[in-house]
Amino acid sequence: MKVKWIIFSIITLFVSFIYFLSTAPTVVFWDVGEFLASSYNLGIPHPPGTPLYVLLAKFFSMLPIPLKEIKEFLQGYEANQIVLRITLIPILTGGLMAGFFYLIVVDSVSLFKNKDYENIWVHIVGIFVALTQAFTYSQWFNSIEAETYTPSLVSNVMAVYFVLVWLKNREKAGSIKWLILAAYILAVATGIQAISLFGFIGIFLFLAIFQRKYIWDDYFWGVLATILGIFVIWFNSYNVLQYINYENSLINFQKFSNQVNIITYNPELIYNEMSKITRNIFIYNIMLLIAYISMIWTMHKFRKLNFSNTLTILIVLLMIISIFFHFAHGSVISLIIASSSGLLAISLFFIYTQLYKNWKGVALIVILLAIVCEFWLLSRAHYLTHNPIVRINEGDPSNWYAFMDMLTRKQYGPPNPFERRIPIFEQFQVLGIYTSWQFTSIPYITTEQSLPILYIILILMIFGFILIFSENRTLFWLYLFGLVGAVVGLFIYQNPADAPSLPVNPSNITPDPITGQVKMEVRDREYFYILLYSTIIFYGGFGLLEVARILKKSLKLSIIPTIVITIFTVWVVYNMINHNWKYNDRHKNYIAEDFSYNILSSPIKSPNGAVLFTNGDNDTFPVWFMQEVLGYRRDVFNANLSLLNTNWYIKQLKGWGAPISLSNEDIDKLPVFIPTNNGLILLRDLAIRDMIATSVGYKTDEYVSILTEKGIVKIPQIYLEDGDEFIEEVVIGKEFKVPIYFSITCDPDAYRDYKKLFILEGLAWRINNDYTSLSETDEFSKVNLERTTYLLSGNFDPIYYIENYAKKYKLASDSIFRYRSIFDTSVYKDENHQRIYRNYAMVAFQVANMYKIQGNYEKSNRYFEFGNMFLRAITLGDIYVYLQIFNAELEIADNLIKMKKFSEAKNLLNKLKLKISQINDTEFVNYAMTRIEEKLMELDSLANLP
Repeated sequence: MKVKWIIFSIITLFVSFIYFLSTAPTVVFWDVGEFLASSYNLGIPHPPGTPLYVLLAKFFSMLPIPLKEIKEFLQGYEANQIVLRITLIPILTGGLMAGFFYLIVVDSVSLFKNKDYENIWVHIVGIFVALTQAFTYSQWFNSIEAETYTPSLVSNVMAVYFVLVWLKNREKAGSIKWLILAAYILAVATGIQAISLFGFIGIFLFLAIFQRKYIWDDYFWGVLATILGIFVIWFNSYNVLQYINYENSLINFQKFSNQVNIITYNPELIYNEMSKITRNIFIYNIMLLIAYISMIWTMHKFRKLNFSNTLTILIVLLMIISIFFHFAHGSVISLIIASSSGLLAISLFFIYTQLYKNWKGVALIVILLAIVCEFWLLSRAHYLTHNPIVRINEGDPSNWYAFMDMLTRKQYGPPNPFERRIPIFEQFQVLGIYTSWQFTSIPYITTEQSLPILYIILILMIFGFILIFSENRTLFWLYLFGLVGAVVGLFIYQNPADAPSLPVNPSNITPDPITGQVKMEVRDREYFYILLYSTIIFYGGFGLLEVARILKKSLKLSIIPTIVITIFTVWVVYNMINHNWKYNDRHKNYIAEDFSYNILSSPIKSPNGAVLFTNGDNDTFPVWFMQEVLGYRRDVFNANLSLLNTNWYIKQLKGWGAPISLSNEDIDKLPVFIPTNNGLILLRDLAIRDMIATSVGYKTDEYVSILTEKGIVKIPQIYLEDGDEFIEEVVIGKEFKVPIYFSITCDPDAYRDYKKLFILEGLAWRINNDYTSLSETDEFSKVNLERTTYLLSGNFDPIYYIENYAKKYKLASDSIFRYRSIFDTSVYKDENHQRIYRNYAMVAFQVANMYKIQGNYEKSNRYFEFGNMFLRAITLGDIYVYLQIFNAELEIADNLIKMKKFSEAKNLLNKLKLKISQINDTEFVNYAMTRIEEKLMELDSLANLP
C-alpha cells in the first residue's frame, strides 16, 4: 500500500513538473486571456460562466507561492506571477489525472480472478498508462494553460476511482461514502466545465444496471422524485419567462404596429416559437405532476401519508397550488407562486420522509451543495451591472432570465444531437484524425516520420478490452460506462463538424448556398476528446499486462516479461515526451502578450479615452488580460465586434465610459438587425455609428421609430442611411472627442463604410474627420508616418531593433512594439501565431510605401526588409507569403534602381531569381521570373544611359 501511494505521488509531481517547465510565462491565445482576466478580477467569462473555476483561480492567484521566481531561476526568462499561479490549477489537476489513472490500474488488478500478474508488472503498467496519457499532444496542451478542460476531466477519472474503491470495500461499514464522494466530485466539476455530466450519467447507469440492490428501493424513488421536481421547476421557469416575453412582444406589435415606420420582425415567427414553448411547458408540467405523484407514493410507502397530520396536508396543498399555477403560467407573479410553492413542498417532503438518512438522500444534498456555486454568477453579475469595475461580464446574467440564458448557452444556439452536422462516418474519421495527432506527427504542422506507438497501443487495447471482460465483469462494465460512455455521450452531444486544418471531406468547406455556413469547426476541437485518447491508452495498458503474462507462461521466466514491458514503457514515454515537447513547450512564448500590448499601444492617449474595435478571441482576450491583470492602457475601450451584436455588451461599453448616447432602456429594445433600403443594418453597425456620432457631438431632430420585441425605440434617421451619407452628415469636418480605431485584424465588412477615412497608426486604423482616399485603388494608403514608425521600432533602425531587442528578448521604452519569440526558431508557433506576422509585415510595407512616395528610398528599403523578416519567419509554406516576399524584394530592387545603385539591384534580382527557381509552384515561378526579367531589362536600359 505504501509503495502504491509513493508511486502515485511521484507520478503526480513528475507530470506536474514537466507541465510547469513547458507552460508559457504569460498569456497565450484563445480563451486563456479571458479566463486569466475574469479570474483575477472576478468577472464573468463566456457561457456557461464556469463560476467554480473563476473562484478557484482567484484563490490560486493569491497563494504566496513564488512560481515566477522558480520558473525564472530554472529557465531564465521573465514570467508573470499571476499567470503561473492560476495555471497551477490545470498543471496540478493534469498531474492528478495521471496519478489516478495509475491507481485505477493497480486497484483493478487486485480484483482480477487470475492472480498470475506480478506486482511489479502492475506498477509498471500503471506508470505506462499514467505517463502515456499525460503526454499525449492534447492532454499536455490542455494542462499548461489557464483553461477548464483538464480541471473538469480529472473529476471523471477520480469518480471512477472512487467507485472502484467502493467496489473493493462495499461489504464494509461506511464504504458508501465513496459513492457519495464520486457524486460530489462530478457535480462540483460542472462549475468548471459541464463536460463532467457525461461521466455522471455513465456511472449512474453502471450502478443502476449492475449494482441494483444498492440503488433500487423506496428511498431511490423518493430521491429521484425530489431531483426531478427541483430541476423541472428550475428549468421550466425559463420556458415560462420566454413565453411571457414573446407574449409581451405580440402585445407590443398589436399596440404599435400602425404607428411606426419600420417593422423589424415577423409576428408569424413569434407564434411559432410560442407554440414550441407551450408544448415544452406542458411536457415539463406533466413531468412535475409525475414527480409530485411519486412523492405522494413515497409518503405512502413510508407510512407518512396521514391526512390527520398537518405537515401532510400542507405538502399536498402546496403541490396542488404549484401545479395549478404552473399550468396557468400567465404572469411573472403566477410563476413565482408556482415555483416557490413547489420548492417548499419538495423541501418539506424531503425532510418529512427523512430521505437524508439514506445515502442517496445524502448524495442529493451534496450534489445540490455542489451546484450552488452556479448562483454566484447571478449575484456577481448583478453587482457588476451597477458597479462596472470589471470589464468582463459576458451575458450579464444579472437577472433570472439572463442567468438561464447563460446556463443553457443560448448565445451559441441550441445543440441538436439528433441531426448530425456531417455524416456520422465522417465524424468518426475526424475522431480518428484527432486521435492520431496525440501519438504521431500532425500532418498540417510537420512532415516528420511518425512513430508507430498508436498502432501498437490500438492492438494492445483489444487485448486489454478482452482481458478486463474475462477477469472481472463488474470492472468491465464500470469502465465501459464510466469512461467509454462518457466519451460517447460527449460525441453525441458535441456533434463535431469537419476538422478545418485537415478536412476528411473537402466539400464540407463549401458554403451552403442558402445559409452561407460551412460544415467545418471554427478551429480544431481535438481538445474535447481527451478522455477518448486516455481510454485507448488505459485499455492498452491492460493489454500490455496480458502480454507480460503470456511471455511468462511461454518462457517460464518472470524477469524477461518484466524487462520487456519496462523497456517498452520507457520507450513509449520517452518518445511521447520527446515528440510532443516541441509542440507544447511555451516557456519562451510571449507572442500573445506582445501582440495585445502592440494593439493597445496603437491608439493615441486621449483625455476621454479611445475606442478600439477588435474582431475575435485572439485579438480581444489577450487585450483583456493586458488591461485587467497588467493594468495597461485601461483608457482604451476595447469593443469586440462579435459581442457588439448583443444588447448587454453595448450597455456595458456605455457603463465603462465609451461614447454611446443611446439610453440603457433604448439599447435594451434594439433588435439584432434592422431592414432598410440599403440592406440590413446589424446591431453591431448601429452601435458603431452611435459611438462615432456621440464622439463628434452629432445632434439631430430627425428620428425614426422602430418597433421591436420590447416596444418602440427612437434612433436618429441618419443611422439607417447609406454609409457615404452618414459620413458626409456626421463625420466630415467634425472633431472626435474620443478617437475611434479599428484593429487591422477586424472583418472588412465591419468598416466598409469608413475605410476611406482611415489613417494607419500602428496596428489600428483611426477614423479621420476627412477623406484620406477617394478611390478603391488607394484605400488604406494614408499612414501617420511619425507615430507608426515610432511604434514599430522606436527611434532605432528597424533591422537594428530586431537584431538587438526582439531576438534578445529585450524591451525598449514604453509603447514601442515588442516582438519577443517571433524570430526565435526554437519556439514553436502554430498557425494562429504565424498569422500575426502578416499583420506586422503589412504595416511595415505601408510605411515603406509612404517613404517611397516621399522619395526616401533608403528608409523605404529598410522597412521593406523589416516586413520581409516577419514573412520569412512564417514556416507554413503558403504561396501567398512567397508572393508578398517577392513583391517586397522587387520594390527594394526598384528603390535601388531609383538610387542608381545598379549593381546592387542586379545582384539582388539574380539572387531572387535563384530563390524563386527552388519553389515548387509552376504558376508562381513563371509569374515571378517574368517580373524579374522585366525588371532586369529595365535595369539594363537605365544602366546604359549616359
